Amino acid sequence: MEGNSPQPLVDSECARLQATLTSWKNSGHFFLMLSASLAAAGAGWFGRRLWGWRLAVTIIATQVLGDLMSMFMGHFVKGTVGVTIAAALLLYLLRPEVRGAFVGRRAIER
Repeated sequence: MEGNSPQPLVDSECARLQATLTSWKNSGHFFLMLSASLAAAGAGWFGRRLWGWRLAVTIIATQVLGDLMSMFMGHFVKGTVGVTIAAALLLYLLRPEVRGAFVGRRAIER
């Protein structure tokens, strides 16, 4: 009965679960930082601050690049839809009328 010990199977399953837990823990830090930057962009956007506009443009531009990477990795439908939506948002944000709605700190103090 010693030859049929389940210990190697249990050890490999424990190692797999530990690696999964570590992966989720590390991604949690990333998503915490992402949510903080999105909250900051939202606060700056609704306050019509120039830094909020810049942060929103940076985040959407990063999204466009990520969707382009998805396309090149073989996820054509997902990447194409993502690029189309994100590029439309980016073009909207870069319009002079939209950019002109946001003011810097010095304009507020005057």
